[in-house]
Parts: sequence; C-alpha cells; structure tokens
Amino acid sequence: MHALAQILEHYPARAEVPAFAGLDYTVEKRPLFTFDNENNAAVGEVEIKIAEREVQNHFATIRTDTEQFLV
Repeated sequence: MHALAQILEHYPARAEVPAFAGLDYTVEKRPLFTFDNENNAAVGEVEIKIAEREVQNHFATIRTDTEQFLV
C-alpha cells in the first residue's frame, strides 16, 4: 500500500482540491539562455561564463514558489 491517500470527512469545494492534491502553485514559462565564447569574465584565477545568448523558441517551465524546473 502506498499510504498517500487522505481520508476526508467532507467533499472539498472545487477551490480546495488543488491544495489537497499538492498542486496549489503557479507555473511560469521562462526563456532559456546559453553561453558563448565572448562573454566570459575572470575573477582572480576563476573564469566565469555568463549566459548571454537566448535559445530561440525554447523555454523552461518553472514552479514560482520553489523555482524548481518542471520536466
């Protein structure tokens, strides 16, 4: 048995259902970026790559409450 079920004493209202299911968060679609060879910076001996080039027509889907990527 998976033990994930919740026993409810009443039927939840439609607005309460996402919270019972753990789905009460919002999602955003954000642009993706990648590195190029021209936008590097050095801090002492450490080289830092800066994501400057947008990947056209591709996006990341992010939970806004935790900033987690949704795959």
